[in-house]
Amino acid sequence: MRKENVIKRMKEVEETESVEITCNRCGKTKTADKLDFVRDGFHEFLATFGYGSSFDLEYWSFDLCENCLVDIVKTFKYVPKGFRIDQQYPLVKDESKEHQALFDDWKNGKEWDEFRYKSEEELNDLRCLFDDGYIDEVIAKRKEGEMLID
Repeated sequence: MRKENVIKRMKEVEETESVEITCNRCGKTKTADKLDFVRDGFHEFLATFGYGSSFDLEYWSFDLCENCLVDIVKTFKYVPKGFRIDQQYPLVKDESKEHQALFDDWKNGKEWDEFRYKSEEELNDLRCLFDDGYIDEVIAKRKEGEMLID
């Protein structure tokens, strides 16, 4: 018969209770419980540089709040791929002339409006995606001159 002498030891374990994320551009900070943490309002970016770059083989990681991200995107000449495109029901083709025109309007202070450059025929074709009353309202506003096609 064999008898073992068992010793119980308590081991200290370090756990993170909260997560703090800070915008690298403006310094805005968000703290959240680790279990509930969501990057809501903050976005992480990773840039990698290849051989021959001025930042040869470096990689950068940084966080931006949505306000800073929008400020930076407004300096772009060309619309970023996927910008304001609903992936489930795309009303505008990604990287099209219409997409670029909407982006330019938005940068110049106009509200984003996927219907701005749609003809009445194109709007009627959208009845399969939207309530008829809503499409009728958009067409009526267009006829009243509130939403003119440029």
